[in-house]
Amino acid sequence: MRVYAAILDKNGNPLTPSPHLAKFWYLVRHGKARLVCKNPLTFQLLYEIPEPVVKSVVVGIDPDNEDSAGIFIQHRDGSLEPFVTADPSMLNKSNKRRNNEPKAP
Repeated sequence: MRVYAAILDKNGNPLTPSPHLAKFWYLVRHGKARLVCKNPLTFQLLYEIPEPVVKSVVVGIDPDNEDSAGIFIQHRDGSLEPFVTADPSMLNKSNKRRNNEPKAP
């Protein structure tokens, strides 16, 4: 499974997510980008991009797949690739905790 990083331009506008993490860590070390968030992994470029490229990202939950939930990138051929996924055991724990809380009067 490829890991993608969310990319922001200098003004904070989103760009196309990228699987080339080594390139962005290189830019961080050389002062041309900064790490914004570790989860989901997000970098912000510190220089202007003349013609930014933004592809569409489909967000959804697959009710038939209990193994993962999260954000997926849909390619032109229709295939999906995980961008951010959540561990289903963590989702179940939070749902159980929420269901056991007393209801407000």
